Amino acid sequence: MATARTLSIIGRVRARVNSLSSQAVADDVILDLLDEAQRDLCIQLNDAALGAMMNTETAALTLDALPYALPTRFLRERALTYHVGIATEVQAVRWQVHRLYDLVGNPNLYPTQSKPFYYIWDNALYINAGTKTAGDYKLYYFRTPADLTTSTDPELPVEYDGLLETFAVMRCWEARAEVDEAETLFREYLGRCEVINSRHSSGLPFEGIAGDRRAS
Repeated sequence: MATARTLSIIGRVRARVNSLSSQAVADDVILDLLDEAQRDLCIQLNDAALGAMMNTETAALTLDALPYALPTRFLRERALTYHVGIATEVQAVRWQVHRLYDLVGNPNLYPTQSKPFYYIWDNALYINAGTKTAGDYKLYYFRTPADLTTSTDPELPVEYDGLLETFAVMRCWEARAEVDEAETLFREYLGRCEVINSRHSSGLPFEGIAGDRRAS
């Protein structure tokens, strides 16, 4: 059941931009800015700070039927495990899309059931375990936050509400051509994101977004 979190954030945003009347900055406008803020936070913050947005999906794996559809509201993956039978579970390696041609004519790199790999390309999931034997896979991923309404609350933890508010206020100042004020708030926003990341560092590299070409 929704609480007053979203309405409270809307009220604080409106007050900070000196628009105490909803006719000046409509609720729908602020909600759109808060949705943008949620999505940006999921990019700015590292994986360890986004536990509330972690999901898993398990599905049957038939290697003749590639590719596989990504989950609804998929943002980025964290890991993928491949299962054969009840007791066998192997973590797949995330292969870089731009290195797919390295597999051609190089048997030392061919995937196997003990060394499977996966990659994400063109909004689809590809898995290769070097066999046509069916099994299943479990995808650990982060979901995109649901769009807000005046009767729903953010899926992100309540301690991030201040960041959502600051981001929305920054966008309001941009719309009013108050560039200096907007830049000051954006620097504040990024600085607070860095502090959160420092407190939630897992020591693991950022995995990027689906289909990127950075090293994992």
